[in-house]
Amino acid sequence: MKIKYIFPLLLVLFAFACKNELTIFEQINEETKLEDAIITGVVNSVVKFNSKLYASDGNLYTKNENDVRGWSKIGSPSGTIIKLAADSTNLYVLNEDKVLYTSTNADSWTQVDTTSMGTIQTIFWDGASAPTTYVKTTSGSFYKLAGSTTPTAASDIISAVLLKTDKGTYTAKDSTVTGSDNLGSVPDLGTVWSLTHSQVDNAIYAGTSKGLKKLPLDEAGKLSGKSQDPPGNWGATIKAYKAFAVLATGTNTSDAALYTSTIEEGSAYAKINGLWGYYYSRRDTWNRE
Repeated sequence: MKIKYIFPLLLVLFAFACKNELTIFEQINEETKLEDAIITGVVNSVVKFNSKLYASDGNLYTKNENDVRGWSKIGSPSGTIIKLAADSTNLYVLNEDKVLYTSTNADSWTQVDTTSMGTIQTIFWDGASAPTTYVKTTSGSFYKLAGSTTPTAASDIISAVLLKTDKGTYTAKDSTVTGSDNLGSVPDLGTVWSLTHSQVDNAIYAGTSKGLKKLPLDEAGKLSGKSQDPPGNWGATIKAYKAFAVLATGTNTSDAALYTSTIEEGSAYAKINGLWGYYYSRRDTWNRE
């Protein structure tokens, strides 16, 4: 091929690639009229604390659990927040400097003394009805959190992707979600970042590098061995995007909701990344939060 033809061809290919990325967003917008996003960027956590939900994209946001949308930004400790966790009495935030804070009211914050543990890698919760929160250090050790008191060793925890339900415990490792006590497993999920239990769907939802995945359970809590697409217009909207933080709330279709964040790299995805919500009978389409 002559040199004089190569440059125009490269321009055409570049234009096609850009158009393809933009078309992805246009397809979403045609499927569902998109709301203006309140929470954008890389949303690293969505947790329930008492009757409210909290989310972080570096800042801290909250809303009442049963509201459809309605997020508002609130004050938080200094630094960029990289992870949230919560138990029945405390909300925890970890900032980019790996400093850990706790609060009983999401208003005043107390730093947790973690000097005896080494460097924190992440914090997480087990998603139970009475949740427990943990720290994982860069050395691979796990510790249990209890407000502002010094964390205690948790030698029984083997994974930072942990979910406890009334049927059993589920963990993620090497792209597989596995249930305790012969509750089965689901392989080939890619990297699994988070798990949540939906009572209304009797399923576990996994946030993965292959997108949000629904893992159905039988009445005994056993995994079916296969994954499914989430409800609503997920498959026609943001199925292709990586899903990071996930949270299911509610016990029936009148109060249930499902949340997930998307994390695709590149400037073309700035309109897509953020937090998405699905509200079953109250709004049965995925839309931005």
